Order: sequence, then C-alpha cells, then structure tokens
Amino acid sequence: MKKIRLYVVLALVLGIGVGYFIFTLSGDDVSKSHDEGNSTSAKNGFEELTQNEFRLTKKAMALLDIETSVVGRSQTTNKSALDLSGEIFFNPEIETTQVSYFEGDIEKLIADYKGKKVKIGDILAYIYSPDLISIQQELKSAAVLKVANPEHYYAVRNRLKRWHLTDRQIRRIEENNDPIKRFSIHATVPGTIKEVMVSTGDYLKKGQPILKLRNLNSVSVAFDIDENQISNFREGQSIHVTTNAFPDKSFEGEIASLDSGGDTEKRSRRIRVDLPNEARQLKSGMLVEAILPKYDDTKNGSFFIPASAVLWTGKRAEIYLKTKPDEPVFEKREIILGAKKGETYEVFEGLNVGDRIVTNGTSAINKEAQLQDE
Repeated sequence: MKKIRLYVVLALVLGIGVGYFIFTLSGDDVSKSHDEGNSTSAKNGFEELTQNEFRLTKKAMALLDIETSVVGRSQTTNKSALDLSGEIFFNPEIETTQVSYFEGDIEKLIADYKGKKVKIGDILAYIYSPDLISIQQELKSAAVLKVANPEHYYAVRNRLKRWHLTDRQIRRIEENNDPIKRFSIHATVPGTIKEVMVSTGDYLKKGQPILKLRNLNSVSVAFDIDENQISNFREGQSIHVTTNAFPDKSFEGEIASLDSGGDTEKRSRRIRVDLPNEARQLKSGMLVEAILPKYDDTKNGSFFIPASAVLWTGKRAEIYLKTKPDEPVFEKREIILGAKKGETYEVFEGLNVGDRIVTNGTSAINKEAQLQDE
C-alpha cells in the first residue's frame, strides 16, 4: 500500500514537472511569435514621413470628402518663354522725407550734401529753439514736484519725447542748472539723401521738410510687354533678373504692379518688379533681362487644374499634393498660376504632369493639416 502511494506521488510530481516544462516552452514560443509579429508589422507598416508631409486616416478621408485627380496635359507640348528687357529706376514710392519736429534756427547743418547715407539716430543739424528753452524750465519745475505731482512731470516729459528728444537729452535738461540752448535734430527715417531742402541759418517750422531720402535697399525695374501677354503675369509673382554688370548673378524680385504705364499706340503694357538691393549693387539706369516660362497661347502645350484645388494665402497659390500612391499622405505646395479660364487655372510652375492633387475638400484638408501641426 505504501509503495502504491509512493508511485502515485512520484507520478504526480513527474506530471507537474513535464507540464511546467511544456508550458514554459509554449510561452517562449508565443512571446517569440509576438515579438516577431511586431517586427514584421514595423517592416510592413507605414513609411516615415518627411517634415512637410502629413497623413490622414481612411475614415478622415471619407468624412472630409477628399477627392484627388491626376494632373494632365494635352498631347502637344509647344512650350516657349517670354524674354523681357527693362531698366532699373529708383521708385519714388519708396522715397521718404525727413521733417523738423520743432521750430528754431539752424545753427549748423550736418546732413548737407546729396548722396550722404543717413541712419536712424544720426545727427542732421544743430538748432536753437526758443520753444525748447521754455519747456526746459517747465520740465525742471515739474521735476522738483515729481513726487507730489507725477502726472504733470510725465506729461511734460512725454511732450519732449514727441519732439523726438532722446532720453539722454532729457536727462541733461534735468541735471543742468542752465537751459541748453543748442539741440541736435536726429534722423527718424533711413536712406540716402536725394535732396537737401534747407541751409544753415534757415528758420525751421514744425513739420517743415529738411531732406528727401531714397531707400537704396530696394530698386525697381520697368518691363514693357505686349498687351496680349499680360495674362502671364500676376502681382506677387517671382521673377529672376540678370544684368551685364553681374553676369554670374541672378537677382530675385517680385511683380509689384501691372499695367503701370506703357505705350497705347503700340498696345504695350508695363509691369514693375521690385528688387532687394541691400548690397547696393544695382544702380539706376542699369539694363536688365528676365526670362519668364510661358506656355503657347493656343494652350495646346499647357495644362490646367480645377479652381477648387487652389488654396489662396494672400497672393500665394497653394495646393495639396498626394505624395504616396497607396497611402493618404499629403504635402502642401506653392505653385504659380496663369490666368483663370472658367473654373480652371493654367499652371506655370510647381506641378508636373502625372502629379495627383486634392481637387475636392481643399479647405477641409488644410484645417486638418493645421490641427496636426498644433
């Protein structure tokens, strides 16, 4: 009887041990299988996106009613370009005038010749002003009673600030026992002097012009074009300009205005292109050239996209491009458009034939993209 019990106990112990061993192996296999499954899903899952791309779910695609279309072109591709020739000029619209901000006699004019560069804060002239002598006495009296009547003190001080006196000049008034009789007028606008409008010894009135200044950090180009070519241009459109003076360099500007003149007899129109000129390389009178890509006027070589695909941000035209054929991945892209024909726009730059773009739900997908950026 005792032997039977011993055999039973041994059988139970052996059974438990075998079961534990089998269970452990099974668990390892399950865990290994799970890990391999994760690895496989990582390999077969979504690809990484670029910085400008974003992804929608299939549910979001349906809810937002997103539709896409492939950009196409007619069979012929008769592409040409517009060759433009123009001349640089200083645009009077970017000229400024420096005025006097108080009355008095000019004792010495510092900014006294054409072509002198002026920065904000530069001394333009020294002036004797009875008004400034009078208000100095008022400021000194108000400073004595500053604790008792701070409102009056700061009102007088602010009046001097409106006359563009510097903090240093105001401190000198408060610290000196005698009134200051000679004040400096400082530039409040930058530029290069085009015209000096006063002389030493003149009496200045408040608001009287002292100098005319040009902002040489920017110049303009006038291009005359045929009347039937105006549809190829739009305000804000980028144009690269070259000049013989710098044959290896291109200057990028943008169209500031259309039809700002021209020859009515020759049926020409004029466009103005503004160019940055911080290095002061471009001078008035320089001849420049530009080449603008253009599609043949017959439209045989051009392609169009639906107006519903275009998202306007100020003067910029943007679309949403579907970047992956089998996934709902999109990218916002700026494009350059030509004239609007019915419910379509002609495309000049930014898209290629075969690109797939969003043609319905553009505003909705734009809102979704903004939410994902937050």
